[in-house]
Amino acid sequence: MSGDDLVPTLRSDVVLAVTPEGVGTLTDPLFGRRIRLDALGVALCRALLPEHGETVAVFAIATAIGSAVESVRAFATRLVALDLCATPRAAVRVAERRALAQVKAAPAAHLKVLAGARFGCTMCGSCCGGHNIGPVSEAVLAGLRLPVATLEPVVRAARRLDKELFVTLPGERATPGADVMCHASNGSCVFLDDVGKCRIHAAVGGDKKPLPCRIFPWELVATPTGVRVSVQRECRDFMRATGPDTPPLEDALEELTALVNAIGVLPTARAIPTVRGRELASWAEWEALEVRLMDIATASDGTDPGATFIALNACLEAGTGVDLATKVAAGDGFAGWRARLSGPLSQMLRAAPPPNERMLIRVDALRLLLGALESARGWVLARALMPLEGSAALLFKEHLRHALWSVTPLRASNVEAGLGRLVAEWVLARLVALARAREVKRFHVTDQDLQDGLAVVSFLFRHDDLQPILNELDPLTVDVFVTGLAAFLRAAPDQDAPDRRIELVKF
Repeated sequence: MSGDDLVPTLRSDVVLAVTPEGVGTLTDPLFGRRIRLDALGVALCRALLPEHGETVAVFAIATAIGSAVESVRAFATRLVALDLCATPRAAVRVAERRALAQVKAAPAAHLKVLAGARFGCTMCGSCCGGHNIGPVSEAVLAGLRLPVATLEPVVRAARRLDKELFVTLPGERATPGADVMCHASNGSCVFLDDVGKCRIHAAVGGDKKPLPCRIFPWELVATPTGVRVSVQRECRDFMRATGPDTPPLEDALEELTALVNAIGVLPTARAIPTVRGRELASWAEWEALEVRLMDIATASDGTDPGATFIALNACLEAGTGVDLATKVAAGDGFAGWRARLSGPLSQMLRAAPPPNERMLIRVDALRLLLGALESARGWVLARALMPLEGSAALLFKEHLRHALWSVTPLRASNVEAGLGRLVAEWVLARLVALARAREVKRFHVTDQDLQDGLAVVSFLFRHDDLQPILNELDPLTVDVFVTGLAAFLRAAPDQDAPDRRIELVKF
């Protein structure tokens, strides 16, 4: 901007409030922004009110309020960057935010399922173990009092329990029931019977269970163009449950309608993603990129995950001059990434209190992931990157399609880091599968090992406690698994010297 440049006036829905002392606030109710203003800021915003037309000259504002042109220019640039002024970009984002508000206000009317996706619960019971079941709301607790009173003696006898069926965790939260969980025994919900079925479901129906139980395995994300519906890969029977003999997702729309109405607030996709440092102009621009990514995932037969990921990453490289075939990861590549992830995970493991007579905190998944990371070198890492066949290839393909549809790449700080996390997640899932096989003295890896590895890593990558670690790792994740992926795939088998250790088994 020069002194003669024109500044767009403020959007008509932005509110300027001024105190008797002459200071004030500029509030954007649509985007939830609130800026405190000194007297000079108030004067500048008054000069930019829509009543003054569509634009105002920087020099005219500076003259009217008695301020330096540079100060006016800097403040106006900030207002434009925050979409507080009536620019074409702001108009697009306002329209998208209002569309998102409409979707969230009536989510059941905007459900969009993944094309061709299927799901039929196999009642394996794995969703009732390996994590805390809850929170259990006050309304659900009230509705369960009578059936639980009937079930309690059966549960106590079957699970040999001498504790309450629900537990209130330490701490107080604003929402009643937010700290109440179903008690666990041997790592699974106490209401799970010996054949993997829920006793509450059998007694009073699925719609009376705690809301988290009803949501799983659905993954629901609100976007400006609708509520995306996909299936979480934490379902341990994902391969069978999404197979060709199961019902299409469209058949679950009635159940999903009741569910989204019960949930209240849905997770929301990141509104303005960035790609290679450039903020996308609109959600429509993201969806255009997403179509290209999904076309690659759909066209893949799943047998070569590395080649599929390289093709996905290439969608981000147009016009950047980056050659994915020759780019080499900076630093020590995967070994450095592994060390940066293992350190905080080890600290989390050490911080878990040891078992005592009052409490048992299970850290099985964390310990398994750390063991898999430790073994991820040389020949073992090469096995994790080998091509797939049969149902394992189909598992990869469906996992990738569901991950893209649930806008997983937008959970990271930028799209390229999101794609890098997808690669890292898959590599770690295969490493965990190798570790699981080794635990039971098997050399070969079964499809179920791979599914179990994906369930473990998918859950951990979504865990709130891991997000700060993943965010810090994002630049290195991009370096290793996006721009350096081709080099990493070539070099992985030769990272370490041949294993010359004497290897014995004692137990």
